[in-house]
Amino acid sequence: MRLDVEISGAREAVANLAAIGERARDPRPAMRKVKGILAEGVKEQYESRGGHLETPWPANTPGTLARKARLGQSAETLTATGALGTALSGGRGKRHRATRSSVTVGTNVWYARFAQSGTSGAGKHGQTRAPARQIMGISKSDRAKALRDVERYILRGLL
Repeated sequence: MRLDVEISGAREAVANLAAIGERARDPRPAMRKVKGILAEGVKEQYESRGGHLETPWPANTPGTLARKARLGQSAETLTATGALGTALSGGRGKRHRATRSSVTVGTNVWYARFAQSGTSGAGKHGQTRAPARQIMGISKSDRAKALRDVERYILRGLL
């Protein structure tokens, strides 16, 4: 009795594995797509006043509204000059970067950190603690899209 085994597709399998390895070594195309997903999420979070991440922002206090009116500023929350909104919407002041191993989406607007985490104590204009208003974060659906896109790129080369 004799048993013959023929293996077919081995070359194709080796080539596919090599391509997967190459894409895994340099996933920047997928990381750029992830950067876009995260940047859009930050923009939606700002435009929805916290709704995108299900973290609604507290309204401005009467004192804040009065001060903004005196200064001729917008009464909208986190929109005194418009700089933060511009940056979070992808304009001047944005800081977005994609590398082989990470994605950064943010802003260089200096007071963004105080909006994100809030403040405590009295300020020079007599204002008191400002509540945290989450402007940065990743929603569950954005995280799932990002992971799906990285997986599709590495395994199948699809963007």
